Amino acid sequence: MQIRWWALLIAVKLYAHLKELSNNMSELSVKMEHENGTVRSLINVLSKQLREELIDPKTGELAPAYLVAVNGKLASLNSRLKENDVVAFIPPIDGG
Repeated sequence: MQIRWWALLIAVKLYAHLKELSNNMSELSVKMEHENGTVRSLINVLSKQLREELIDPKTGELAPAYLVAVNGKLASLNSRLKENDVVAFIPPIDGG
């Protein structure tokens, strides 16, 4: 029996305070070892601070007012990812 490891290389773009939570990195390259990776599984491999910011602990869903886009199109936590996808996490906009 042969064991196959699948790895996806995903570019993650972070904005505003999410960038600050990642040591001022606006873009990260994340290697995921999942054949059928999703946005949710991508979040699970991010730093603890980013995971806690992006996922609502009460619902387990994307935190209120956050958006996620895959290759420039709005996506959900269950959206499937492919090699070289670009995932952007967009925080709520503050200000007035």
